[in-house]
Amino acid sequence: MPVAAETNKLWTRRRAVVTGAAGFLGSHLVEALVAEGARVAAVDNLSAGTAANLEAVRDDIDWVEWDIAGDSPAPAALGEAEVVFHLAALANPAACRQDPRRAWRVNVEGTRRVLEACRVGSRVVFLSGALTYGEPLALPMDELHPQQARDPYSLTKIAGESLGWLEAAARGLRLTVVRNFSTYGPRQVGDYVVPSLIRQGLDTGRLRVRNRQPTRDFTYVADTAAALVEVAAGDVLAGEVVNLGSGAETSIGELADQVAALLGGLPVEDLREPVTGSLRQRCRNSKLCQATGWRPRVNLHDGLARTIAWHERQAALAAAPAAKGFR
Repeated sequence: MPVAAETNKLWTRRRAVVTGAAGFLGSHLVEALVAEGARVAAVDNLSAGTAANLEAVRDDIDWVEWDIAGDSPAPAALGEAEVVFHLAALANPAACRQDPRRAWRVNVEGTRRVLEACRVGSRVVFLSGALTYGEPLALPMDELHPQQARDPYSLTKIAGESLGWLEAAARGLRLTVVRNFSTYGPRQVGDYVVPSLIRQGLDTGRLRVRNRQPTRDFTYVADTAAALVEVAAGDVLAGEVVNLGSGAETSIGELADQVAALLGGLPVEDLREPVTGSLRQRCRNSKLCQATGWRPRVNLHDGLARTIAWHERQAALAAAPAAKGFR
């Protein structure tokens, strides 16, 4: 594994593109790359992400507004980049179920457009997801676990992976498929479990969970971004699929209890509704760790505390003017 100084040297002035750059994970990845000295082109259509997410690095990046599922030509930055991180997606499974045609346009056709625009031989990291595994046959789940398309999201991600391998073979792309488990942290919004619990606690003074039993593998967003940087720093994982997760299994009940405690000891009610989706998830991350030396640094308690602090700041700033865009 490269030490920090060597990693900085590897990334200094290296041209990188991040699609989905204004989103939750994308914005943290952009910040991590800028900190390493990379020249980053941040690509997004601002349909889900916001300019405010990139405010801290707005003077250090090249902003490119582009819709991967639209009709406009691909930006030149994609063909110039040495490394492309393809994160842009319709990433919410519920949104994919509501509009499966849009999910296909974005997650499959959009992925094809991104890959075709990459220069021959470039390094590409494609973000897939653990939901492509479906219900676990064994825990922890490793990269050889069978994939099961159980909904439009997992179907389109599996198709995106297949497109990636076809383009890699045809054009010499040095591709890594990263199957990410449950990343959480500041800037995550929507109906994902961590922000939902935090908002519920802040708004109502109590927490209600549908069922305490399901488990997930949670990784703090800064750790996920650091892992993606490590994956792309060299070619040891080129041509490979790799899982990205903490390796720790946490039940929704345990998660809710920690959030409740951090919010001052709020009551937690278990509604005991039937479980939908996978009952358990746990990542086998040994391939990633052995190849790169990466380890998660932020434990769940500290990550939740940082995330709650961000939500509290957002609530306090709710009436403040919106961040300026990049136009």
